[in-house]
Amino acid sequence: MWWFRILVLVALAALVHFLRNRRATPELPGVGGSDGELDLGAETVAIPGGRRFHLSSKYGAVDLVLLDAMGDGPFAFGEGRLEPRSLERGAGFVADVAAWLGRPTPPRYPGKLAMLPFSYARLGTRDGWEANKLFLHFGAHDAEVYLNVAPDGSRVRLLEKDAEYASDLLAVLAIAVRDGVPARRSARNDEFMETDQPVFANPTRLATRGEFQGGVWSGTGFIVFAESNDRHHIVHWKAPGAEPTPIGTVAGIVTTLVPAPRDARVVAVVVHPERAGSYSSEDPVELVLFEPGKNPRSLLGSDVEFKLSSHASVLWSPDGTSMAVSAPGGKEIPRKRRVRIIDVGSAEMLHTTERALDLDTEAWTTDGLMLVRREFAGADFVEIHYSWAPKRGRPQKIAAPAGISSPDGRFVIAAEEGGVLVVRGPKRSRRFASQSAEDRKMVESLREMPTVWCGPHHLVLETGDPVVLDLSTLNGRLLFPAPGWTLAAASPDGSNVLCTSPDGAPHWGTATK
Repeated sequence: MWWFRILVLVALAALVHFLRNRRATPELPGVGGSDGELDLGAETVAIPGGRRFHLSSKYGAVDLVLLDAMGDGPFAFGEGRLEPRSLERGAGFVADVAAWLGRPTPPRYPGKLAMLPFSYARLGTRDGWEANKLFLHFGAHDAEVYLNVAPDGSRVRLLEKDAEYASDLLAVLAIAVRDGVPARRSARNDEFMETDQPVFANPTRLATRGEFQGGVWSGTGFIVFAESNDRHHIVHWKAPGAEPTPIGTVAGIVTTLVPAPRDARVVAVVVHPERAGSYSSEDPVELVLFEPGKNPRSLLGSDVEFKLSSHASVLWSPDGTSMAVSAPGGKEIPRKRRVRIIDVGSAEMLHTTERALDLDTEAWTTDGLMLVRREFAGADFVEIHYSWAPKRGRPQKIAAPAGISSPDGRFVIAAEEGGVLVVRGPKRSRRFASQSAEDRKMVESLREMPTVWCGPHHLVLETGDPVVLDLSTLNGRLLFPAPGWTLAAASPDGSNVLCTSPDGAPHWGTATK
């Protein structure tokens, strides 16, 4: 489940860490203008908590809002939104961006216009120009683009981040300012939809102490963490209508929760930033164990020989007595990864792999640890897989998996080019062929990002309106009552989910028949 996809996440995490390293002076791409930028007219208006830019291109116009970034230095993160001016001006704007990128204008389809939220990073200033990077997302489309603002706010320039983002950038802009959000899938307009009834029709809102950050299924409910006053509060919700049980509070930033396999214990990856508002790759990281009724306990810290990151890979053993952690270390460049086995009760190291093997964790089953090494072979990455039973010697090479297995082991899936999903089941193999450009993008994203499941063989396909695909029937259902909801975590049987509404509030959803 986590082979090439982990590599992508590690790369993304490394990028975020680099951007968040406030001790370095960020490069300001395109500040002051260049031949590769799209020059836009701008009228900048101060609004409560931010700025509104009335942007105009040759044939179009759009409003862009940047809310004030969080952080006390030149580099910080913030939220924003795109707001359409009119269908005609939005169409002209998309056409002008397409001409600038040298790409065809995306085909039109009917939808409902609405503002599109996004996040951004403020990179700093040079010669008075302000540089920002926008992170635009809708459904399976993800794009990044630089936005530079003139000292007097009268001009704004777009600069292409990478050519590979061009198609997604145009798709998101078309949805945001020209076509609007497409009509919801239904059994009437999509032949693979089983019913119009969403799986989670009436999620219940959960009240959290502070801003909701995430959560995981623990076996007896959801373990949820929220941030308030530079502290993260972790609670255990056993039912949507019940009061949560406090598990613990920790100073610092929780980036990951990993629940124990058999009880409500949870290990948190905690970053201790040197400055408030953001953290860098140089900030210390530790693994903290939370147990109901006990004080939080540190299990592992970070040092030169074993440098934990904010997105450290942590796996519990099937019996819940130990855990495997991977991290790079040593003074040689590039640093090689090793895997340590930690006893949860004593926090002592039980076993470790040799650094020369350069291994990362992949899964821990009753048969042992599955590990992987990634290396270049020409221009491509090659993955070499290992099985490790620590008490029986060194890791041993094994054959690469044939695809991604469903949690119940009944199906193996593989996403092929062109948006075709191959499903191998207990009796036969079938192919799910995408019917639209959005569907093809949705399926192809499985080749790059972690697979998300909501049930034993129910695959979540991330669109602007998430769909769950039953691999036994190849029929789909919408997950949530309206667009804009997102999935945070799910129980293994798919009957309960932790999700967020369009305003970011956490909810508990229970499946309807």
